[in-house]
Amino acid sequence: MCRPTLNADDITVLICSEANAMYAQSLVLCDSIRTFAGAYSNIEIIAVSPRPQLALDRESQARLRDFDVEYVVEDLNKTQSPYGAINRVVASAWAEKNSSKKFILALDTDTAFIDEPTFFDADVGVRPVDMKGATSSGPNDPQDKYWQAMCEYGGIDVNKLPILKTTVDKKLIRASYNGGFSLIRRSLGIFKKCEQIFFSSFGAGLKPFQGLELNIEASSGRVGKVASEFWTSGQTALSVAVWASTNDVYIYNSEYNIPLNCLCNSFWSWPYGPDFRPRMLHYHQLMQPTTSVNSLIDVLRKVNCSSDQARWLLSKRHLFS
Repeated sequence: MCRPTLNADDITVLICSEANAMYAQSLVLCDSIRTFAGAYSNIEIIAVSPRPQLALDRESQARLRDFDVEYVVEDLNKTQSPYGAINRVVASAWAEKNSSKKFILALDTDTAFIDEPTFFDADVGVRPVDMKGATSSGPNDPQDKYWQAMCEYGGIDVNKLPILKTTVDKKLIRASYNGGFSLIRRSLGIFKKCEQIFFSSFGAGLKPFQGLELNIEASSGRVGKVASEFWTSGQTALSVAVWASTNDVYIYNSEYNIPLNCLCNSFWSWPYGPDFRPRMLHYHQLMQPTTSVNSLIDVLRKVNCSSDQARWLLSKRHLFS
């Protein structure tokens, strides 16, 4: 099926930015869009601070405006939870309600475009998750009861979720999409549905990693045991909301949302075709000063970044000091 493409005027990019590690990430992401996104380089970008107590100061706001970013402070995340992905859940629902564009592209801030993307006209455009993690492979999987409960909150049977393959460890799972790259047709209300599913599960204390004493490493460091129990629940809610709303789901190819943190491990590979061009990187913690710059250099080479692309990204590491 040959799909029509979207214009920049069809899309609002939605990110979260706060007075924490997300701020430096948001500068890199917005700069990358204006520098590398080609026909989409003038796309509308809205940066939301969903916790007013972490709003950016005037100087930081001005630096975002240098990239023609609309900055908004809204009291959306009232949970006081350390699980940071709640920001994306509530901000995406807010943007869906308040934007006038046909599509919302919700992005994690620890991403960067390094080549011109192409965005397609589909109800939903996503990438599968990288690793199995808290996903379910089916009825005999220990996580399947969690997924069944999430689907009940979404009003669908868990078997409506199609089977797909994770991008890195190549496991067959019920459909689960990376929440850091989600292009959604605004009129469908999928982000609002995601918010409703998430908060129903959050209020019920439903946690995919409950009691496991994990301390997961995110782009800004270890998140702590409380946040780790909820880890990936936001993108689980999104995956359920998608299939509760439409069957028109487009899976972007391996040139998008490339998980550099996973690929630092020589055990894992990435599917390179003959015409492979990396377009969007998900660098996670690799820009932090606590991470070896050589690790970043090596993985950028591994995913076929050009010397100019690599040099550009490396030049932004000073923002994280």
